[in-house]
Order: sequence, then C-alpha cells, then structure tokens
Amino acid sequence: MGYGPSASTIGANRAGRAAVRGIVRLLERRADPVGAEPVMAGG
Repeated sequence: MGYGPSASTIGANRAGRAAVRGIVRLLERRADPVGAEPVMAGG
C-alpha cells in the first residue's frame, strides 16, 4: 500500500478532482443560470 502504480493513481485522482472543481466553478461563473446543468455531481 502506498507504493508503485496505486500511489501515483491516488495522486492523479486528487489532482484531477481539484482541476475538475476549478473548471466547474469557472464554467458556472460564465454559464447562464437558467437551464445550466452541472458537469459533475458528487463530493
């Protein structure tokens, strides 16, 4: 646990989630509130 491919996958997932959150926030700011759908749901 914590070594090899699994460790880098965990790091990539964390970085990916942070990036997605930033992108979603950016899109929400630019999108019209009417009819706008979230890109990803969850938390």
